[in-house]
Amino acid sequence: MMRRLFIYFASIFSVVLLVLGGTAQAVNPYGNLCQNGAQDSAVCTQQAQQSSNPFSGQDSLVDKIVNILSIAAGIIAVVMVMVGGLQMITSTGDAEKFARGRKTLIFAGIGLLIVLMSRLIIGFVLGKI
Repeated sequence: MMRRLFIYFASIFSVVLLVLGGTAQAVNPYGNLCQNGAQDSAVCTQQAQQSSNPFSGQDSLVDKIVNILSIAAGIIAVVMVMVGGLQMITSTGDAEKFARGRKTLIFAGIGLLIVLMSRLIIGFVLGKI
């Protein structure tokens, strides 16, 4: 039993390291183009319009809040998946405990889908402002 728990937590830890360890950063392909004499171009005009609105754009207040809440919801969903899996593993044949763990897994997945859909909706709405 102890070995099984160790393997379970080691695999969860490995997955978390893989997911969080491989973050990528977006690169601006235009670089300093707007500072080097191309201020009248369409790209520079669009960047100037986006940076003037604090509610839309890449580094807006709403975008930062949505990112923080999405990360928190993702962490909570991963923890709930671990809890549900642990409930299923430790049910020892009890159908009620197994069903409770299964429900936890299903609700964690549904919650994660809701968070992803809300991010898409917020991004769409902010893109139209």
